[in-house]
Amino acid sequence: MLIGHSANEQGIVQSLEEHLDKVGDMASQSAAKFDAPQAGRLAGLWHDLGKADPIVQERIRGTSSQRRDHKTAGALLAARRDMAPLAMAIAGHHGGLPNTADLKTLLQNKKLHAACEAMLREYAKKVEDDSVLPRFIFEGSRQNQALSTDFFIRMLFSALVDADFLDTEQHFKPDKYERRESDLFNPDSFLKKVCDLVQEKPREGKVNATRRRLFEAALKASELPQGFFSFTAPTGAGKTFSTMAFALRHAAIHNLDRVIVVIPYTSVIEQTADEYRKALGHRPVLEHHSAVQPDNETEWSRLASENWDAPIVVTTSVQFFDSLHSNKPSRCRKLHNIARSVVILDEVQTLPPDFVAPILSALKELVANYQTTIVFSTATLPAFLSRSGFDGIDAIKEIVDHPKKNFSQLRRVTYSIIREHLSWRDVSQRIKEKRQVLAVVNTKKDALSLYQSLTQGTIYLSTNLCAAHRRKRFESIRNSLNENEPCRVVSTQLIEVGVDLDFESVFRAVGPLDSIVQAAGRCNREGKSKTGDVTVFIPEEGSLPLGSYRTGTECTMSLLEQAKPEELHDPALYKRYFRKLYEFSSIDKDAILRLRAKLDFPEVAYRFHLIPEDTRSVVVPYGEGKNLIEALRKHHRFNRDTLRQVQPYLVSLPSYALEQCEQEGLCSELVPGLWEWAGKYDKELGILMEGISPEKNVI
Repeated sequence: MLIGHSANEQGIVQSLEEHLDKVGDMASQSAAKFDAPQAGRLAGLWHDLGKADPIVQERIRGTSSQRRDHKTAGALLAARRDMAPLAMAIAGHHGGLPNTADLKTLLQNKKLHAACEAMLREYAKKVEDDSVLPRFIFEGSRQNQALSTDFFIRMLFSALVDADFLDTEQHFKPDKYERRESDLFNPDSFLKKVCDLVQEKPREGKVNATRRRLFEAALKASELPQGFFSFTAPTGAGKTFSTMAFALRHAAIHNLDRVIVVIPYTSVIEQTADEYRKALGHRPVLEHHSAVQPDNETEWSRLASENWDAPIVVTTSVQFFDSLHSNKPSRCRKLHNIARSVVILDEVQTLPPDFVAPILSALKELVANYQTTIVFSTATLPAFLSRSGFDGIDAIKEIVDHPKKNFSQLRRVTYSIIREHLSWRDVSQRIKEKRQVLAVVNTKKDALSLYQSLTQGTIYLSTNLCAAHRRKRFESIRNSLNENEPCRVVSTQLIEVGVDLDFESVFRAVGPLDSIVQAAGRCNREGKSKTGDVTVFIPEEGSLPLGSYRTGTECTMSLLEQAKPEELHDPALYKRYFRKLYEFSSIDKDAILRLRAKLDFPEVAYRFHLIPEDTRSVVVPYGEGKNLIEALRKHHRFNRDTLRQVQPYLVSLPSYALEQCEQEGLCSELVPGLWEWAGKYDKELGILMEGISPEKNVI
């Protein structure tokens, strides 16, 4: 008997035939979601054919330590049968998807042992008919066919590696496999719970009436066919539950498998996941990101995060889009579970312009060929529709009628624009005239300058403070605002999304238009006053980050030269802004689409990172961070659990700044890949880097 897996704890070996059959069955079920069940089945049946080699068999049995690759045989069979996508998926199922040149080198002049060749002849007969590959990869222009093929390989690869992981786990760790079983997705039951929760919310007043009307509009729109949708409404319109209600009813009508909520910031994810748990309970909601609080992590959630086998997934934009462009088995394992789902992209305006083209291409593939519905949820919908010179989306259905009217009904602020340049002293004088005021600027350098020009008692916020420190600050600010005490805050952009603070007045240094609108969402948030006041100003001594942030700021300044303040309530202004932004931006800066068309999976994975990977993390001695530093010093290593514990006490620094800090003796490597902050950690300002410019940091 040929062995697929060595003996487990019970002393049972798994035959190669059983392993191939089980992986083939599971991969077929997953690939059936995108009309490729036979491709999934064959990928599973062929992926480990190389294990028939006597040298591989000796190693599995423990009688030899000699290594020989076992993936090439199955890839070679797929190539011989003119099934290049299967060859690519099989060749990458351990180390990662290769590029075409590496695959060719791997297969070229490959000599197999006679036992492997016999297995290939036997398993070649498993092809039932010629309709192995889905029709959609052969349709459209050559470019579209190439991109569709790339995406199909990713999804097939996902189905294969997940099936391989699961069957291997079932053999070696059957108890773990049994605990993995997910709750069934019951959208009708979930929707009832959401509706019950919404019914309990206050009904009085114009704002609550508008929220209820938008909720009903979302339920009605859910009856429409699958495709692209937008929920365009200002901050405070109740988008969290309205979009979920749409998704659940839409999933019930179209027999879909799950809802995936994609959010840009972890602070927002935590709040949103908590809201969903209030309605649905803890178990159905998988919160998947790097900083999940221990109280919200269970054994089920740890297992479900590996492949997103959960009814409701709440994750980050980085996790979602970086995984779609990865080539590694562990990152790609979950991709097949995006098919047949509703994906809610919250605060979609935050997607970097530099990656708009590859992001839209991936989303269009999901909608066209993988039975996925996409919902853009935002107060400032980007100009994603196709037009001359912009290969966008052909049609986006608006969930709510009359967005402009909704903005008018939910208007809670009055904008003013100061067109002359103001010094920090001028800005500080205006701020001092307000009782409860938030000032948002573009860089840490600017935040520090404005903070220092104000009197004692002002609160400073930036990512120079670790997350635990910021969380404590938010609690203090919230208490002051609720108690109607004077409160002045100077912050970088980090406060603009997902922070439920409510100021009487907001000052915003001119920046990207969507950031200005988000800052305004922190003003008169609950409509306690007739209107709050938001002042947009141009700092005389201000600095701007490079790249798309600076481009967005320049586009905003151009629009505001002629726009009236009240136009900041008009969604039409946002469309003009995003059209201008994409016109002046490189929307595929790293040539991702060209690389995808060439099936260069490793290079795409290397280049596509929603957040640039030129940062390093330092642990700061704030609160429990001191004890964690001591523990890490003692053990000289950290695992996943330690990383979870240390996450709230990390501050990210650009690589160039970290190098300078090391030279100045301000930090040192604590364990591989993690540094200890040895400089001053100020109780008001967090990390202090004397002489090191933070101008490139936005938040």
